[in-house]
Amino acid sequence: MIASRRRLVLPFCALILVSACKKKGGEESNLGNVPPPSCTPGTTWNGQACVPTTSNPPPPTTGSTTPPPPPGPAGKATPLDAQSSAAATAGLGALAQQSAPGAKPVSGSLLAGNFQQGQTLDVVFSVQPGRCYTVVGAGLPNVQNLDLAFIAETPLPGFSSPVLATDQTVGPNATLAPQPNCWKWALPMAGTLKLVMTVSSGSGMAAAQVYEK
Repeated sequence: MIASRRRLVLPFCALILVSACKKKGGEESNLGNVPPPSCTPGTTWNGQACVPTTSNPPPPTTGSTTPPPPPGPAGKATPLDAQSSAAATAGLGALAQQSAPGAKPVSGSLLAGNFQQGQTLDVVFSVQPGRCYTVVGAGLPNVQNLDLAFIAETPLPGFSSPVLATDQTVGPNATLAPQPNCWKWALPMAGTLKLVMTVSSGSGMAAAQVYEK
């Protein structure tokens, strides 16, 4: 009789243990469904604690946004050889008869070059007291505007070279100080000037000559 009761008690105890385990397991699973605690702004729950929120990385760039460097100075034009200079200077004589009748070319003052837009050529020449000076310049096709300027060759210390006169014409041909308003050298002794020729618009061959009267 006692053995029979033992056989009945043992299964009953086992049933109680299984129920207790299921209940315990159910409690653990219910704990997993509990929502995480509220975190302060700027933090987030990582499963164990509130940690600072990491900022999103910047989007990848598709290419460089650095602007290209500005273009450098135009620089000097290419001087022409004797054969090419003859073609470029062919029209200077006719322009001189119109703007400086009776004047003669100043030795060493001829300029002739092949220009890109913005390029310059210059020459230093001698001027005499009491004389009057005119410059004529001519550009071949594709030269749209030619500029001429007289610049002092020996500026005062600490000062940039002053521009003494410029042409007032627009187009491929230019005249600086046409007669009777030719440019006069006012000092009582000889000196030097610089003639600067610039193709400010267009490109191609151009030439200029200083005339004296």
